Amino acid sequence: NYVTKFPWTADRRKPEADLLRIAHEREVEGIAKSIGDHCITGINEMHSGLTFKKPYSFRRALRDAIKAHRSLYLKGDILH
Repeated sequence: NYVTKFPWTADRRKPEADLLRIAHEREVEGIAKSIGDHCITGINEMHSGLTFKKPYSFRRALRDAIKAHRSLYLKGDILH
């Protein structure tokens, strides 16, 4: 399975792709493996195509994101 992620990062912050690489080095669970990255410059470009077919799909995605953020903090020592 694959996921497309469009992070919005401030100029002064470390890019999310770098944080994902660090997280994988620290064996954080529940996060996607980055196979490439690209900088998005417009909010319209970022929000294009964000729809869920069923309400529980969004709930499941949110639950998985919370679990991954917890592991990112506990194992990766990264607060996101």
